[in-house]
Amino acid sequence: NALAKSEEEDAGQRALEILNYMVNLSEIGYDYMKPNTRVYLSVITALGRCKARGSADAAHQLLNDMERSHALGSTDTGVNTIIFNAVIDSWARSSFVYKADRAFMLLKRMEEGTKEGKTNYQPDIITYNSVILTAANSFGDQKIKSKAFRVALRAFKTIQASSDLRPTCRTYAIFMKAIRKLNSPGDQRDTMVQKVLQFCCRDGLLNKFVLSQVEMTCSSKKSFKAMFSKIGYSGDSMDLKSLPAKWQSNVK
Repeated sequence: NALAKSEEEDAGQRALEILNYMVNLSEIGYDYMKPNTRVYLSVITALGRCKARGSADAAHQLLNDMERSHALGSTDTGVNTIIFNAVIDSWARSSFVYKADRAFMLLKRMEEGTKEGKTNYQPDIITYNSVILTAANSFGDQKIKSKAFRVALRAFKTIQASSDLRPTCRTYAIFMKAIRKLNSPGDQRDTMVQKVLQFCCRDGLLNKFVLSQVEMTCSSKKSFKAMFSKIGYSGDSMDLKSLPAKWQSNVK
């Protein structure tokens, strides 16, 4: 747990070494050293937080190892939503160019597993938010960015269409970020931001982070103000306290 909370660059590798040591001891008869789901989660979290190249791959591989071990009869290493979310989060922090693809692959695994009756694979709002964030943090040429945006859009649409998932302020802020970073400036991008802003205000989830993303997307203060004018705000001040209270009614 200490390594999972550490910001040291080699914390993930050190945690992985300890895990491998525990596995080796358990295989030669020291059953009390056998790592369980909680231990794997700590190692995956440590890998996700460190900046060393290949950390997200290592976290992903641990998830695969856990699934394989569970399929062979282990009751100590069951994979669950929290484990999946931690691996997706590690991809969000990764410098890997195609990380949105990896996050989407994990999301699909969770969705398909849920359909097969694996209730512990059920993706939650944290899952979808993490997938959107992974896409928003993507970089590369326009082809890569366009593909990453499709991942973010698919996750956002799933949230909007679901009766079980409830968007959060974070959902809207990071999806705004995805729109801003993965699409070229222009009318099409502005239209998307305005529509998402409407959804956000409808849900009472407008906070300073969403407001900041909208402002960064707009080319000028005039266009920023116009964005809000189009959804019914006619005031002069763009301070959060001056905006309609109902747009912020569900902010926690």
